[in-house]
Amino acid sequence: MNVANTNIRHDLRTPVNHIIGYAEMVQEDLEDAGIDGGSGQQLSALVQKAHELLEQVNRIRTPEEGGPPLEDQFAEWTDVLSDLTRLHSDVRAAVPEAGAGSLHGDLDKIGDAINHLADMVRAGSRTRLADPDPGPEASGPGDATGASSDAPPGEAPEDAPRILVVDDNRSNLEILARRLEREGYRVSAVTSGFHALARLGDETFDLILLDVVMPDMDGQEVLDRVRRKYGPTELPVIMVTGLYNSDSIVQALNAGANDYVTKPVDFPVALARIRTHLQLGELARDLAAANERLFRYSYMDGLTAIPNRRHFDEHYAREWDRARRESLPIAVVLMDIDYFKPFNDYYGHEAGDRVLKEVGRALDATPRRSSDLVARYGGEEFVAVLPGAEQSDARDFAERLRASVEALELEHSQSGAAAHVTLSVGVAGERPVTGGDEADDRRRQLLLRADEALYEAKEGGRNQVRCAPDPA
Repeated sequence: MNVANTNIRHDLRTPVNHIIGYAEMVQEDLEDAGIDGGSGQQLSALVQKAHELLEQVNRIRTPEEGGPPLEDQFAEWTDVLSDLTRLHSDVRAAVPEAGAGSLHGDLDKIGDAINHLADMVRAGSRTRLADPDPGPEASGPGDATGASSDAPPGEAPEDAPRILVVDDNRSNLEILARRLEREGYRVSAVTSGFHALARLGDETFDLILLDVVMPDMDGQEVLDRVRRKYGPTELPVIMVTGLYNSDSIVQALNAGANDYVTKPVDFPVALARIRTHLQLGELARDLAAANERLFRYSYMDGLTAIPNRRHFDEHYAREWDRARRESLPIAVVLMDIDYFKPFNDYYGHEAGDRVLKEVGRALDATPRRSSDLVARYGGEEFVAVLPGAEQSDARDFAERLRASVEALELEHSQSGAAAHVTLSVGVAGERPVTGGDEADDRRRQLLLRADEALYEAKEGGRNQVRCAPDPA
């Protein structure tokens, strides 16, 4: 694709897009204000003429592409430009001065765009005229002065979706921002890729409308950088392109763009795509939240709100395998609430549930390493796995667990160990060295050894910690 030839078509399309965009906004404002006087029909004719001219722009073939001189091709546009000028004058005359609000300002912008287009056509291929209102240039990522702006605040509520619009042309920004705000969105607008990335570093947005052709940093590079941080469902990106070739569109979609719209932006189509991707993003967030809840239900104990037996079993198996691979020690701690059945019989099961919750919270709150896991094992039993811990270290931790429960001083008049709720604790540890089926058996044996130590703690008077002997 010849960039220079593409730029000629891009430069010509820009004022035509402005004519269409501002005219459609004026049509909406006229309907809202209840103003007609024939202006609505004339505006529709103006928009139709602009679309006809846009088709001619898209058909341009430069001499480098084998086409005739541009002056010869532009000669065919004289009648259409005259029709646009006449229709614009008719609309201006039909719209009353009083009660028209910002209508005349937008009509002036339509006139500016028509004049700018006429100047470009008269200039032919001799020069490329600058945009009459390109907005300040962004010279680099550290220079944000004047290069970004928020659209007027509008009436959007605080929880309305936030959209970042990125385009180096201020008229394009204004058209999109104003129309989106009318739909209830909160809109921020920036005129360069540098400043789009700066805003993304400081603020949160729900969707980006990103122009493809921009100086310094084009939309493709901005998209690449956005996708390094945000996935397509985290931050949808819709590319806005005036390039009428499938290669650029496919490239953007392959790089992670969610969708695209072409200039002039068909606003109802763009709005439908924006709503679709915002809804998909919301569905993705809902799904992530549902998955998080499912994880909690699957791996957390419903009564005590600490990890459950399933969570422990999987964590223990993973840490055992890691300890075997890396020749590290591992220890387990088994705990049992002393005389819990007599407690339930005397105080009732509701009181028993409260004790389980309090004990679970106390065990979970005991300071430990991030790799250590405390879980409910079943009934009144709790368990901990301590990767990388020697048995002596595990015994110290087990004593802290026992003491944390005793410190609760939960009344237990039916206990033979104390006047309050206490724990008996068994500890076992080893350094795994075998693999295969034998490794699974050794992992189970470690738990059995901890259980035997727990039995010894109970037989020895309860409310104490006992350690298993070293494995054979």
